[in-house]
Amino acid sequence: MALSVCGAMTDLHDQELAKHGDPSFPIACYADDLAVHKVPWHWHEEWEYAVVIEGSGDFFVENHHIQLSAGDGIFINSKALHTVSDSTNTLKLHSAVFHPRLIGGNTDSCFWTSLITPFTVSNSACCYILHQDTPWGQDVIGHFMNAWEAAVSEPDNYQNIVRFELSSAIHILIKHADFTESSMSAQELATANRIRIMLEYIEAHYDEDLTVDALARTISASESVVLRCFQQMLHTSPIRYVKNIRIKKAADLLRTTNKSAKEIALACGFNDISYFTRAFKEIYHQTPGSYRKE
Repeated sequence: MALSVCGAMTDLHDQELAKHGDPSFPIACYADDLAVHKVPWHWHEEWEYAVVIEGSGDFFVENHHIQLSAGDGIFINSKALHTVSDSTNTLKLHSAVFHPRLIGGNTDSCFWTSLITPFTVSNSACCYILHQDTPWGQDVIGHFMNAWEAAVSEPDNYQNIVRFELSSAIHILIKHADFTESSMSAQELATANRIRIMLEYIEAHYDEDLTVDALARTISASESVVLRCFQQMLHTSPIRYVKNIRIKKAADLLRTTNKSAKEIALACGFNDISYFTRAFKEIYHQTPGSYRKE
């Protein structure tokens, strides 16, 4: 299995568009260099795990902010809104996205009941942290990495190896992770739902003149509610979020098209090419032209 390209592309509901693996073997592996590819807020039906290989990073999952260093890992539950950022420009991850049916089979099987159901009940968390300095966390990380290596290198019987390693990791996680007091409060759920509505609107109109007032109208609330929702859930302001989305879209176009930087800037909502260049350098630490060459 070849490594997949990092950089989540999302639909109008911020659900990731990428297909992870194929229906017969639904898993995709990634070697992520956050200095090259930025990850927008997104969600998917599949489970995801990531292990920090180099550097350190800030993981944001729903209303949680988790800082992880080299050797640590994270497991992200189905449908959880998430992203990761790299403040040091050195973060590298090995990650995989796989559908629960890869290890659970049919929903009426004993495998589904024992391995999948614990993550679908109401008190299941949106993510679980895997610390390398705890024996069980280290074991889970080891099994996840073994699955990643087997999926990428494809040795003989690799499909069964991957399934065994993933099943072993999930079994240990269920035994040791805290499955109590994990649910979000009613207020947090309301905030998450409002954020999803506003992100949908931004995805559809990022190339237009977006205002906080326009976002407020999408959720029938005040501008102060919009500001509070973004800060509580996404840890940023609406204006900065829109700018980052526009830059991410521009980076995608720089990689995949032959359009000029000016054409891309205009297509992504930037009317000033100088401002576009400054904003791009702020996030990618290089000019659009240098990014395209790399």
